[in-house]
Amino acid sequence: MKNRTLTAAGIGAAAAAAITTGAFPITASAATKRYAGKTEQTQFGSVKVTITVRGKKIKTLTINANPDTPRSYQLESYALPLLHKEALHASSYKIHLVSGVTITSEAFDSSLYSALGHAHLL
Repeated sequence: MKNRTLTAAGIGAAAAAAITTGAFPITASAATKRYAGKTEQTQFGSVKVTITVRGKKIKTLTINANPDTPRSYQLESYALPLLHKEALHASSYKIHLVSGVTITSEAFDSSLYSALGHAHLL
């Protein structure tokens, strides 16, 4: 099966709004910086988290996922907006994972942890 990237364009309007809200600020101040987490490979595809930080708080979070099967795509399009919301709310990697997509949730959390490490927010 051809790899598909799970981005805002492919997961529906509500999920797209959850993932991309504020993802691309019009202007970036000197205090706003972007940090990319490690790309985590799983048997269901890859997950990479990028955060924008202002001060010591996550302002935006973008997710790039490449599910390898239609079922993985379906599950991730449900789970990733929930993980996105949880991470923004907590402004931490210590979040509730989504049942049923544990491996993807853990890959998300690991990539988020890596991004937070690059931002010196651990």
